[in-house]
Amino acid sequence: MPQLNFLHICNDAFMSDGTKALNVIGIFDQVHAKQFPVLIPKFSTVAHVHAMEGAHKLRMIIRKDEQQLAEVKSEFFGTNHQWISHYAGMAFKEPGEYVFELFVDEELTGTKRLQVKQEGS
Repeated sequence: MPQLNFLHICNDAFMSDGTKALNVIGIFDQVHAKQFPVLIPKFSTVAHVHAMEGAHKLRMIIRKDEQQLAEVKSEFFGTNHQWISHYAGMAFKEPGEYVFELFVDEELTGTKRLQVKQEGS
């Protein structure tokens, strides 16, 4: 059974050359906007998963209520994996809760919630 060690939404994330150290910059769980839709020029998600030895499929789905807004897929081989996904120019049409769902081998392994709020609320 896959295990999610962490899932973050952040300004940026990358692996250092040479050391392969994970760098996560600006973790957030809220966005405030004066008007909607609000465009986030760029952001990233970073996850660390542990699974049985072998080949695995990853999938991140971003939802608002029941509507799917984005989907990103990847694969890895082994037991531990740090997955960074970058997003550019994503618009959030209205205030509310947006859910980031991480699936490993088609099993929902974890979620992270992003609150998008009207400024002043």
